[in-house]
Amino acid sequence: EQQEVTIKQGKEKNQSVVGFQNKSTTTARNSWYSLGLKTLPLAIIPAGINDIYKVFLNSGCLADKRLYEVRSSHKSIVLILNSSLYHLFQELNSRVGLGEGLLDLTVYEVASTLIIDPKLVEEVLNQDFELIRTSIKSVFEEYGLNPNLPFAQQTPNPTPARKAVDDVIFNALGLSQLERDEVYRAVCQLVFERTSKAKNKGA
Repeated sequence: EQQEVTIKQGKEKNQSVVGFQNKSTTTARNSWYSLGLKTLPLAIIPAGINDIYKVFLNSGCLADKRLYEVRSSHKSIVLILNSSLYHLFQELNSRVGLGEGLLDLTVYEVASTLIIDPKLVEEVLNQDFELIRTSIKSVFEEYGLNPNLPFAQQTPNPTPARKAVDDVIFNALGLSQLERDEVYRAVCQLVFERTSKAKNKGA
């Protein structure tokens, strides 16, 4: 409370105050140093996405700043958030925010991205919880699509782990094989355009 603090952002950037309790972000809090009572979230979503999507089943972490908490009574939401359909919705609902084409997701974008009803896949997940413990690779590797060739001319060949997760979602929605392939192609096309534009811009 006696330490001199330099403000790093906002209207008061580069100004100094004595005591962390006197920063504009903490003056309204009596116990300015307290994080309050926190419960563990079900899952955690990283704020930044390049060509690897990942939503983690939480095993004991509290999120801060570049990580977003997922709170739900449905464990199946973790499966849904790791599905290729959700990857597609994220690409369509977010903007490129940082270097090299990184999707820099805001809280609003994560909260407003569509998902299917978790109840539709709850029973499947209860039978095979290991589905959400899948390996994570680049979407091009997971979907079996070559980024150096036109995606429209390729037939997706997803890894067994990727297919197992997506089939639960696709089956719940009754998607045909053609529609499933188009989801894979669309995600890869959007990721490719996002990341390649950034590389070309940097060059």
